[in-house]
Order: sequence, then C-alpha cells, then structure tokens
Amino acid sequence: MDSTGGLFNGAPSSRVRVLKHISKQKEALLKSRVRRVAAFSTAASQVEDEDPEKPKELPPNSMQLFSFYAPSLQGGVHEIEVVQDVIHPTDTKQEPLHLVSTQKFNVNTPRFTLPPGIVHSTYPPQGLGDHNNILPHMVFNDPHLPWERQVSPDLDKQDTRNKVPWLALLTFTEDELKLGPELLKGKGVGGLFPDKIEVPPKTVPSNPDEKQPDGIREQNISTFFVQLTMKEYLEMGGKPTEDPNTKLPTANPKTVITPIIEDKENGAIDGTTQVDVIFPKGSLINQLLSSYDSQGEKKTTAKSDLSRFKYLAHVRNVNTKDVANAGLDDNGLFSIIHAHRSGPLNLTSPKPIIVHLITLEGFEDNLALPLEEEKRVALVSLHSWTYLCLPPDEVNFVDSMRSIGFSIENNTCWLRTPEAVIDKVNKSTKVQNTPAALATRLAKRMTDGFCLQRYILHTGEETMAFYRSPLTPCFVPPIEEAWWPTQSNFSTDYQVLDKSLGIMDITYSAAWQLGRTLGIANQAFTAALVRLRTSIQTTGRREALKKVAPQSANSKTDTLASVSKSVDVVSALAAASTGKESHPPAGRHSIAGPRKPVVFLDKSAGNDKVPSKLVLKSFTQSHISLAAEAVGSAHPDQSLSGDDEVLIPFNELNVPKSSDWHLVQSWILDNMFLKNIPAHYLIPDPSYLPPESIRFFYIDNNWMDAFIDGALSIGNHLDRADDAVRQGLKNNLNRYFKTELDPVVGSKLNYRPQIPCFGFLLRSSVVRAFPDLQIHAPWFKPKDDKGEALLHGEREPVLRFETIDKDTLLCLFDRMPGSKYWEESMQITLSQPPHQQCFSLGGQDGLDSDQVAVSFQSTYTTIDNPVGERYDTLRTVKWSRIDPKGPHEPSEKGDKLITDVSLPKAVFDWTSRCVIFPAFAEASQKVIAHGMAAKKHLPGAASSSTKFFDEPAPTSALTATVLTSRIAKMKVNLPPATTEFKWDPVTTPRSIRLPPPSDSDPSTWIPIKTSPKPPVIPPPNKPSPPAHTSTPVPPKTKPTGLPSSYNPDAVRPPSPFLSLSSLQYTLSCQVFILSPYCYTN
Repeated sequence: MDSTGGLFNGAPSSRVRVLKHISKQKEALLKSRVRRVAAFSTAASQVEDEDPEKPKELPPNSMQLFSFYAPSLQGGVHEIEVVQDVIHPTDTKQEPLHLVSTQKFNVNTPRFTLPPGIVHSTYPPQGLGDHNNILPHMVFNDPHLPWERQVSPDLDKQDTRNKVPWLALLTFTEDELKLGPELLKGKGVGGLFPDKIEVPPKTVPSNPDEKQPDGIREQNISTFFVQLTMKEYLEMGGKPTEDPNTKLPTANPKTVITPIIEDKENGAIDGTTQVDVIFPKGSLINQLLSSYDSQGEKKTTAKSDLSRFKYLAHVRNVNTKDVANAGLDDNGLFSIIHAHRSGPLNLTSPKPIIVHLITLEGFEDNLALPLEEEKRVALVSLHSWTYLCLPPDEVNFVDSMRSIGFSIENNTCWLRTPEAVIDKVNKSTKVQNTPAALATRLAKRMTDGFCLQRYILHTGEETMAFYRSPLTPCFVPPIEEAWWPTQSNFSTDYQVLDKSLGIMDITYSAAWQLGRTLGIANQAFTAALVRLRTSIQTTGRREALKKVAPQSANSKTDTLASVSKSVDVVSALAAASTGKESHPPAGRHSIAGPRKPVVFLDKSAGNDKVPSKLVLKSFTQSHISLAAEAVGSAHPDQSLSGDDEVLIPFNELNVPKSSDWHLVQSWILDNMFLKNIPAHYLIPDPSYLPPESIRFFYIDNNWMDAFIDGALSIGNHLDRADDAVRQGLKNNLNRYFKTELDPVVGSKLNYRPQIPCFGFLLRSSVVRAFPDLQIHAPWFKPKDDKGEALLHGEREPVLRFETIDKDTLLCLFDRMPGSKYWEESMQITLSQPPHQQCFSLGGQDGLDSDQVAVSFQSTYTTIDNPVGERYDTLRTVKWSRIDPKGPHEPSEKGDKLITDVSLPKAVFDWTSRCVIFPAFAEASQKVIAHGMAAKKHLPGAASSSTKFFDEPAPTSALTATVLTSRIAKMKVNLPPATTEFKWDPVTTPRSIRLPPPSDSDPSTWIPIKTSPKPPVIPPPNKPSPPAHTSTPVPPKTKPTGLPSSYNPDAVRPPSPFLSLSSLQYTLSCQVFILSPYCYTN
C-alpha cells in the first residue's frame, strides 16, 4: 500500500488533489491517535521515525536550495577490493596469509542520451520568446542527474561545497552552428564527415531513381545538429598525440576536434549508439571556456576551465501542493541547470536562439586551449530547443497576463459565444430583417451557452440542433418536472424541442450517449458493472424468496437424499431400448413427478382479479435496493457501532465491500471531475476559448446526471421499463454525496465529499511557458452573529488544477462565485512555480550594451524569511563596460563608487555575452554577507547578535538566488454571478434525481395464500405419458398482497395466477413453497 492509504491504485485520477488532501488528513488523525496511545502504553516504540536523509517537507510557497545532490556512487567503471588475512589457529609463529581480490564493475548512467521523461520543463519554452537578459534553464525530474558522472575530480576535491556537473547548457545563434553544403560532404571531397553514412537521411529524394551521393549529411533545420553514430564520431576525431612537456593532447591535425575519445578503462563506447552532434568553431569555444580570475579579468590557461559550470547547477526542494499537475507527494526535488550566456545585445527585431544541453566529458583532458579558431569542435548534444530573443519593446508574459485580466473587468470572461457575435445577432433585425422574436430567442440561447451543431437524424436527414456543454456561463437549476426522465434506455428521451425556433436541443441526449459510449469503451468499468448487476439481481431475488419462503431451506441430508432420485431417473433413461422412446413425443418435455404448486391472488374487497406480477416486482425491487446498498457500503468492520446491519457508504477512505463498486464509483467520480470527456463536448466551438483568454463556467448537474444514467444503463437485460439496479447504484452515489467523510473510525472530517460546481479555463502562452503554474484560492469560513464559524473542517481549496493541453489549464472549485466562501481581498492568485522561475541578469527591459545592474536581495540561511522581509533589496550594484574604476551603486544624486566592500571589476563579458565566474559568485557572497550583517532585531531572531547569513564561500545555490527573477503573480477577482441561485453546494449535498419511493409500509400488505395441492402426475418410468389435469380452481377467499394505494384500473389485467416458476429457487430437484405471509420493506 502506498503512503496515501491505498487510494491511488491503477490509472492516475483527475481527483488526485482531493484524494491526496483527505489522505493526508487521515494520516494526521492516525498519527495523533497513535501518539495518544503511545503516551499511556509501550506503543511509543512502534511510531515510525521520519527518514533523516529525506529533505523535510516544506510549507506551501516555500523553497529550499542545495548546491548539489550527488548520488552515493557515480557512473563509470569502479573497482572493489576485498582483503582477507588468514591466521593459523595454533601456530602463532606462522605469518598470516594475505589474500587480495579485485573486481571491476560498471555503474550505468545516462551518457550520450537522456532517458525518457527526465526533462521536466525548459525556459524559455520551445517557440516562445523573452528578452535578451534571460539565461535559459532546464528542470529535471531526477535531482541526481547533473552529478551522476564525474568530469573534473581535481575541482571536486578543491571545493567541497560545490561539484562540477557533467552537463552544461550553451546558447548559440544560427550563424554559429549552421554548416555550409561543402562541410556536410564526406572528407574525401573536402567535407567534415566520413564518406560512409551509418545513419540514413530522413529526407526522401524527389526522384526515386536519383542516388544520394555518399557522405552528404543532413543538418537539423531547427537546432542544427547532425545525427551520427559514435563510430562515426570517433572516426572524425582520430587519436590525438600527447605533448611530452605539458602531458596534454596536441592540436588535432584534422579539421574536427572531438573531446570524447575511446577510453576502454573508463568504459567501452558502443559504436552503434546514435548521437546528436553540433559543430561550433574553435574561436567560440575559446571564449566559452576561457579562465578568469577573482577580479573578472581573463587569464591564459592551457587547460579547459570547467570551474564556472559548478555555479550553474543546483537542486531545489519545493512544496508542490498548489501547483498544476502535482503528484502524490507535496515535496518535489528538481535539479536545475542554467546557461551563463545571454542573448544578443542591441536587438531591433526578434532573433531565434538555439539552446543545447551538452556533455562535458573529455573537455578537461582532451581540449587543449587555445583551440584553432577555424576548426570545428564536435559537441554531443543530449537535448535542444529554440526560442525567440525579443527586443526591449516587445510584449512578454507579464503583458499577456495583464491582457487576460482586462477581459475579467469587461465581463467578457464567460464560456460562451463571443459578445461581438451575440450583438450581431441582436442587430440582425435591422440589417437582415430578421423577426425580432426570433433574433431575441436566438441571442438568449447563445447567451446561455448554446451553439448550433450539425445533426443527422435516424432517418439520414441532415439538420441542425442546439447543444450546450456541461460547462455553462450561467447556473442551471436541477430539473424537477415530472415529465423529465429519471432513467432511460434511449438517448432520445432526453431531447427537448424548442417550439419557438423549431430546433431540437440535444444537450442531455448527447450527454447520455457519451456516458454510455465512454462506459462501453472502458472494459474494466463495463465488466465491473455487469458483475455488479448480476450480483445485485441474484442477491435481491434470493433475499426476496427468503422472506416469502423461510421454511423451504434445504438441509444437507435432504440435499443428499434427492441425489438418489436423480440417479434413478438417469438410470431409467439409460435402460430404454434402442430406437424406442421412454416418453411419447407429446410429453417428453414435461416435468417428471408432481406438478409444481401455483399461487393465486384475489382482491380482499371483491371478486375482481388483480395483477399478481406487481407483487413480485415490489418484492424484488425492495430487496434489489437493499442489495445495491450493501455492495456500495464499506466493509462491516468500518462501522462505528460494530453492527453489521449499520451500513456506511464506501468513501475511498474505508475498505470497500465490493471491489467492483470501488471501480464503478471511481470511474463516475472521475468523469464528474471532467476526466476523459472529449474536448469538443466541453468546448463545442473554438470561439468560446480564444488564445490569451480566461473563461469561467458553472457545471450543469443535469448534464452530469444524464451522463451517469447513460453509463449505468450498460448491461440492463432484465428490466427495460424500471431498472431497479440502476436506481440502487444512483442511490449509493447519493449516500456518498450526503455522508460526511470518516477516514478513521470515530474521527470525522466535518465535511462531505467535495464535488466541483464552478471553474475556469485558461488558454495562454503563459501555461506553455510555466506548465506548473501555482494557484492560491483559500477558503474563507464565514461566522455567525456570535463569532463562531459556520463551517468546520479543512477543505481542499482547489479540486482540480491541471494542464489539459500545452497551452490550456483547467481549474475546478466546489464554491459558487459571489458566495460567502471567497476572500474579498484575494480570491484567486496565479503565479510562477518556484522551480520554474527564470534566471535573468539586469533589469526587466533587457541587458544594456554598456552596463549591467544587479540587485542583491536579503538571503537567510539560519532562520526562515521574516514576514515582510522576503523581497527586501539589500543593494543594487552597477558594473560599467567603459568605466575602469569598478562597480558603482546607483542613487538619486548619481552613481557612487562602492568602497566599503571589495568587489570584482567585472562580472559580465560583453564580447562573449557570458557571466564571468567565479567573479560573479564571489561578488554575490560579499554583498549579501555585508548587507545581512547590518540587520538587527528581526522577527525570529534569538538576540541582536544573531547571524542571519553564515555562508563562508560562494555556492551555486547562492548564485541561483541572485540570478533568479522575481515571481510574477496575477490576482484574479471572480466575475459577478450571472444568475441568482438558491442551491449552496457547500451546505446542500449533491443529489442525482431519482423516482419517488413506492409504498413500502408493511402494514399495508395483506397475506398471500397458496393454492390447493395439485394432483400427482405419474412417474416417467410408466409407459403412458404424464396426465395433465385442469388448472385448480382458486378458493373463494380474497387476500391480496398489493399496496393500499393500488389502482386496478390503471394497469392491464393479467392472468389471475402467479406461477411459482417465477419465484422458485431450485436446488437438487427440491422446490420451495411460498410462505402464507410475505412482507416487503
């Protein structure tokens, strides 16, 4: 069982937020109970301790950074040595036998390709754009990935607070990676590549007879990589020679430099492995790998300097409770790698930037600097994407969110036909001479969320019909009219004709048909429902029979005795002569032995015959309802009273009595949360949800009722007119809706199951950029006149928050807009998630070509951020390209030279557009340490001498906090309710409409009497066929078994006899007789 108590078995549920919330409450209740018991017993030793190695669970909106999170054993070839000394037991003078055994083994980790699903997100996302001060980054689901391989053992030993990753993120422009046609040829004709192609090109020649020349490669048109095999890659580089003086590899005489060479000691390379390779020039690699001192000045080295990369990777521990697509665990560990090169400066138009995640394997050992400028360096890329670098005046994501907010202010934010189209319909009376009544009615339909759809009748004729999705722009009250069906076997029963327009409304008909279609498509649901129907029907009829025939139970002795009679009958058949029949043809199908007794019914007040089938129907329906209630309940040991007769509904926190009902209920509830419902049913017209928009909606309960009725109609082969099993299953759902959650026996959560009734859809490029958008919509608990809370229990504020498409977000609540359960000051807040914050250098408008300003914020390493101090700016430092004096601090009177802190002269290289390390990291540590030392008497401090920052050296985590941009938030005030509604989903439980209950008072039922004993029929071993006598005459007594409100004129008169064959229960040829009295409840 998982940590959630077994709630999440099978496919992921759309209700994961709700289930996770109540499971955590259940876990808290269990822990508190164990602790209370442990305080008075020896059970304290049984309380589980938390794993000390696991990062602590953070409160919402919190984040914890680590400089690295390396695995205990890194990838590559390792050697294990076992030493054993054997000593003679008696001869102490004999020297011990020293035994040594070594064994090499390889730890497999990603090397040239990434495993699927490991990339969580990238920023800027593919195809979108941002300003040139943005430093692209990647987020990985595996916190160990950047440190699973080791590329610089010496640097790792020198700095224990940081560790060099084996991956790096580099940015390029198109001209820096694109290869000319002459370079894509084979080396035999002056190109870069081997003449023999191992990876066939993807482009098919226009002329099939035309042969593709050998050695011509294809370069990806988006990110400009060339796909090769590792055999081709190693062949391009050759084997460099070693300089006897420096012990470093000499310059490669070939035109391509490959950092990765074949080294069997560190693991053989599979030559068939396909890799993506980019080919930047050596001059660019010299700039990207140049070494700088602590003052930011460039220095010459003969070895590639990888020290900058240890500041470009870190790990974040984030509370993911309020983010979209959150998993089962609220704690999310993500590793992050960001680039150190900005976009082009002085842009006047958008320019594409290419980002590659490369491996640093072999850089330190096989790249001798400086590289020849015109030579190409073959870098293995593990992931790549492109984005647009925008000039300062272009619209970015913040502007997009502002435009979305304007639609709420203008009240054009409801999910329906655009207001411009509705206005056009209203004005059509003047332009197109449309009748005013017709235009008004059609505009009203469109305002209510309806649209016209193509509709094909059963006869094949094509027409149009109204359709409205379950997501409506106005509240739809439940339909209470008697003519509205509570169940149906055909979707046409749910069609409604608009008489004023002469157009059929197929909204609920389509919902019924969709429920049935999706149910049949789900094999597990259909199989479970059929098993439930069989079980309930069988149990209901059997229990009804027990009520009317309690004396007919067979004992074991009677059952065994009847077996001998069966053997005699079979023997008589075997003894018949060949070619002769043991029974004449006219009677060979007759039942051997005495005829079955029959039961008859009369009305007690007269001689009129009454329909006896209604008695059977009342018996079976009553017990079918009881059987359905039993299968929809929890296991008997979950009952508070300990009585098996007390049934509590299964609520996914207790143990189900029927696993089939667990599956059926979960499937229905998932669809009530809009899981797997096709998009064109939710958004019937694309104009309802245009790009860069937010649309609010209500959920139509009538639509969902029709959907559920269609799904539960599957497998109904017995009761076509009145499906008692279906009504019993619906009643189980109603019991679940109205019963308070009880996760632990005797410990209620004080609220009912949460069912969505309101929500919104957000379609924006912001969703694509930040797929894990964070939402904050707290519950507000109103109070009465005495100041006491009207509601109790901690409800989940957001029921579903999930990206249903790359740029579309769905959010569901169980509160109506305009209700008293929303906070007035902050109703809904959308913000960037902490692990998807972007990294930037400089101001919001981008980098300047002459200067860069960095704002250093308060950073706390000994206590949590005090309230109100989270975004406190300690200091802003400006570095100028042309001022050699050093950094300045901007002020109202002008820039002032910084003298109280020793800072490097430069932190940014304007030539290569790279952040200079370690200068930037050391400047961050010095400025923050100096500023935090001046803080006194902050909340949470033990005394005035408390140190709030104790980092003695720069780390990647500290650098990330400085480069991380501030989180952008959008506060959404809900639009006013479009209609008034009396239903409060918080205080009034959700209910599926059922037919009114029948008369079930036992006092209104009268005894049923049996008929006289019928004549005996001759046994089958006699030569003559069994003689059939006439039907026995009913006695003159007039008992009945119908309700007192029964109207005999309202039904068709049936046969005056009720055959026992419809109620009999046969076991080993034993026939049960009806009881003289029967009651139903």
